[in-house]
Amino acid sequence: DQIPSAACGPALARIVAADPELRRYDHGQKAHLFGLWLCDPPALAAAMEAHPAWQASGWRAWARACALTGAPEPACRIAAQYAPKPVVPPETAGFSPRALGELRAASAQAPGDPAPALRLYRAQVAAGDVPGALAALHAITARRPCPAYFHYLEATLAAGDGQWTVGWDAWAAYLDDVPG
Repeated sequence: DQIPSAACGPALARIVAADPELRRYDHGQKAHLFGLWLCDPPALAAAMEAHPAWQASGWRAWARACALTGAPEPACRIAAQYAPKPVVPPETAGFSPRALGELRAASAQAPGDPAPALRLYRAQVAAGDVPGALAALHAITARRPCPAYFHYLEATLAAGDGQWTVGWDAWAAYLDDVPG
């Protein structure tokens, strides 16, 4: 923690050379070490690929390293694999496709209220309207703070649609909100 970032790489190389499996570090210490390793994102990404045993402790830093090196797709895939799943409020009622306009109006009337936005998102996903569903989510995630599960839903929907940069931006916001 105390060394300048220019000396970070050599210091980390000495740590790994002395303990290649990082056995003397617990899960939290490894996660912290990998966070420091973000001083050299390409080296961290390569090290995580080479050491699968480190991935469970270092996945957050690994995903961020991938994003920092211009690789949002693997960053999204790593986050999707390891990030804790949030509790999302259950659906309380079904909807009909005709009700989509009513849901849009309700969401527009209460732009900061997550409940109508969540109902609208669900209806648009069911209708196959990914851009509309992403817009409904983004109307809430653009306002901070918002429930963390909105970032998660936005991340998974965008990445599932191949919108890797949008997906990673949402994953990054979700990971900022979720301890670990």
